[in-house]
Amino acid sequence: MGRGRATRAIPAVTGVVAAALLGAGCGPSSHPNDPRPPAPAEITVNIAPTQMQVQPPTAGVTNRTTANLSQNQGVKQPAANPKTDVVVHFTISNATSTNTALEIRGPNLGAPKISPEIVANGNATYQVALPTGRYRIDAADIPRAVPAPFIVGPERTSSQQDLLLP
Repeated sequence: MGRGRATRAIPAVTGVVAAALLGAGCGPSSHPNDPRPPAPAEITVNIAPTQMQVQPPTAGVTNRTTANLSQNQGVKQPAANPKTDVVVHFTISNATSTNTALEIRGPNLGAPKISPEIVANGNATYQVALPTGRYRIDAADIPRAVPAPFIVGPERTSSQQDLLLP
């Protein structure tokens, strides 16, 4: 007598559990990272005895930071908030015989942004968030090195279509 009730109850309990799991799996329709923030700009800096070299000298100026796949040709890249700071990832090569640090100066910064020490004839990386504006990149301990100009523009491309980003 008890077995008949149990076999009828199993599908009912399974249905209730499935409905509860389905309802719990639905999340909010808006997400805090929608659109995703811009991917960091990659900039290379070479510190020479008489000058600073920056390539490319701009970030956020053109929308050519990422390549469209052929099936996305003609599709506009998703824009990110233009008021957010651009995270700039500097790869630095110190081609001098003096340990130094990278100094980034600009009207929107107040105090300059200073990287950790870069050893003589060595390499380093430095990452900093910069607002839109014109900047000057100096070598702190090499006074003869002519500073290099650097521009952060207002264009921000969301990293929404970039794969393998956190």
